[in-house]
Parts: sequence; structure tokens; C-alpha cells
Amino acid sequence: MTSIFEILTKLEEPLKNLRIERVERLEQAQIMREIRNLGRAGFTSDGSEITPEQQNAFWEKNQDTMIAFVYYEHNTARPVAYAAVLLREGKYWSTNAVHPDFRGRGYGKAVLYHVVMACPRDVWAMALRTNTASIKEHNPAVWEVIDDPKEPLLLFHTWKGRPPVLRCARTDNPCFGCGEFKGDDPTKCPHAHLENGVCGRKGPV
Repeated sequence: MTSIFEILTKLEEPLKNLRIERVERLEQAQIMREIRNLGRAGFTSDGSEITPEQQNAFWEKNQDTMIAFVYYEHNTARPVAYAAVLLREGKYWSTNAVHPDFRGRGYGKAVLYHVVMACPRDVWAMALRTNTASIKEHNPAVWEVIDDPKEPLLLFHTWKGRPPVLRCARTDNPCFGCGEFKGDDPTKCPHAHLENGVCGRKGPV
């Protein structure tokens, strides 16, 4: 039987090919907009194109409460994806998108899990029933499905409030899955996994 550690390690594996930036500036938020517009047809609430001015307003409204990252290809520095959790009426809701040139490589699942792990509270998500790619991004090891057949959307919620948290015993930071720990309790990994995604043994992950 595959362990939860193996599942989550595989889920995070694509992150090793990416450089991760926390969104802290308007310029980064505009990169989010560009990626989102390329895949806007699959979004649940609004499939229209977002203008730079609209994104400016979004940034002003959400910059102090959202948690967001932009992910870049290591070799080319091209934007690959973004992932964010947005605070709406007391709940965090996830949103993410992958640039069309980088789809089919597991990046959607990886960045979604990454941003969920960075959120201090449980996370909610929605997906159109017709958007099979988005549904597959919500890995059963992390998300439970709250299904109402009468609704056109599937509702997701992180298990028991939060997904299983793999943390380094030395730093108490989330473990990015270097794959070196083979014991029964991944929380006892002896390697230092830093918040910026650098493994104390293997370097950037």
C-alpha cells in the first residue's frame, strides 16, 4: 500500500523544476493575471478576460489577506503557474492556473498543494463538473469532495480542516519532499527544509 508520505512526495515532485516566488508586488500579481487569462475558459465564476486595471483593483483589495505564489521554470525563467488562497467571508478559497505550454506535467496538483500547505487555515475550492483537469488537481489525499448532484459545481474542502502536514523535525517548516526519509513517521525527517524551498541536504527543491 502506498503511504501518505509517498503520495504527497509524488504530488510535490514537479516543484523541483520550478523557482517559487511569493507574490508581494503588483508586478507579480499582473503575471498571475496573464496566466489566468490564458486558461480563463475553465474558471468557475468568471471566464472573462481580466484587464490590467481590474487586476490593479484586485491587488489593492486582496494584497493584505491573500497568500499567493508565482512559479517559474528554472532554465528559462518563464512563468509556469500561479496558485493563491483568497479570504472571502471568513473562508480561504483556492485559485490556480497553469500556462498552456506547461500543462500535463503535474504542475496544477503541485502548486495547488503548495499554496494550501502555506495557508494557516483550512481551504475550500470549487470546480466545474465539466472541467476534468481541475477536478483531478484536487488529490483525494488532500481534499474531500462535498457533492450535491443538483449543483453544476463540485465543492472541495481540505481533509479535517487541513491536509496531512509533513514538517521537518529540526525547523518545523513544511517538508518539500526531498524523498530521502524512509521511516514510518515523515515528521521526523532529520533534514532542514527551509521556507524558501531549500532542502538542508539536497539544496533547492
